[in-house]
Amino acid sequence: MNISEVIRLLIIVLGLIIGGLGIFHQLIVGGIVTRLTEGDEKDIRLYLMTWITHGAYVSLCGILPAILLIFYPYYEASLFTTLFILGIAIVILIIHIGITGLKYKIIPITLEFILLIPYSILIFVYYILNT
Repeated sequence: MNISEVIRLLIIVLGLIIGGLGIFHQLIVGGIVTRLTEGDEKDIRLYLMTWITHGAYVSLCGILPAILLIFYPYYEASLFTTLFILGIAIVILIIHIGITGLKYKIIPITLEFILLIPYSILIFVYYILNT
């Protein structure tokens, strides 16, 4: 087993964990919204939609690379294009969480931030090694 195959397995495992965390992020939204004490109904609905959208984005960034790496061979050009674009999307998400999400000290968001950094590095290393 070479380094590329090990990285591929790490991306799959970490991607499924991050995807599950994104789904969990969407499921706990009720508990987060009940913590809101200020604001009118429109503000709470906007916060609710933002929280669900963030969870869906994290789920997509985690599950899509894992599925692609499971079902496609390592030499597919579309695989590398998708991984590169998702790697950029994950870096944007990391920057967004770093600027806006970490100041609230919400455990799921902090955990996403911690897991997404090595995940994005693994995706880019896999891309570089195989192109």
